[in-house]
Amino acid sequence: PLTAREIEILQLLSSGFANKEIAETLGLSPATVKWYLQQVYAKLGVHRRAWAVRRARQLGLLPIKME
Repeated sequence: PLTAREIEILQLLSSGFANKEIAETLGLSPATVKWYLQQVYAKLGVHRRAWAVRRARQLGLLPIKME
């Protein structure tokens, strides 16, 4: 399962934030955000940002984006 921090980072990622912006928002270093994203990718079985967001939505971890 994803941690609360990992989900928080995924939410920002899904809003289009870059690693640096996520870091600034959460008071983390960009390297720490990158580490968290690697953990998220491994847990979700993906290798890209967009795939992580899509998979998280499929699993109900993020709301489905309505267009």
